[in-house]
Amino acid sequence: MLEPRYIARWTPELDSARLQLGEVVISRSGSIGEVGLITQAWDGWAGSDDLARVAAKEGLSDPGYLYIFLTSPYGQIQIQRQIYGGVIDHLEVEHLAQIRVPRAPLDVQQEIGDLVWKAFALRDEANALEEAAVRQLEEVIRKGPGPHLVLGQAE
Repeated sequence: MLEPRYIARWTPELDSARLQLGEVVISRSGSIGEVGLITQAWDGWAGSDDLARVAAKEGLSDPGYLYIFLTSPYGQIQIQRQIYGGVIDHLEVEHLAQIRVPRAPLDVQQEIGDLVWKAFALRDEANALEEAAVRQLEEVIRKGPGPHLVLGQAE
């Protein structure tokens, strides 16, 4: 379950830390190469400087297309080859700028990107449903003891 965290509104770097709808983010420290797409559910949240951000250029590229390319074996191998570090892996934003993305026609990118956005919308919906189920379970537990099921035992 997603645990809400809060940052003081007066944090000086807060505006630059805010994630924006359509950004593609890539982890650049620790578990390198994890790629995400900022949807409505994450728009406005804060991200650390361990996330590199890739913004699609309007009229030139589609965020969903960039996301799916970067998660593909072709994108991942370009990300992974730039990793450095002895104990904790790192990746610099300058390294990501060297990634070569095939430039498909914009309508093809958008067709692929639309599928990605649909998938993320379904993921966001599934996460919201799971959070609702957890809240319901927590309410059952708060109401107090009742009969218990013991896993592995037949009734």
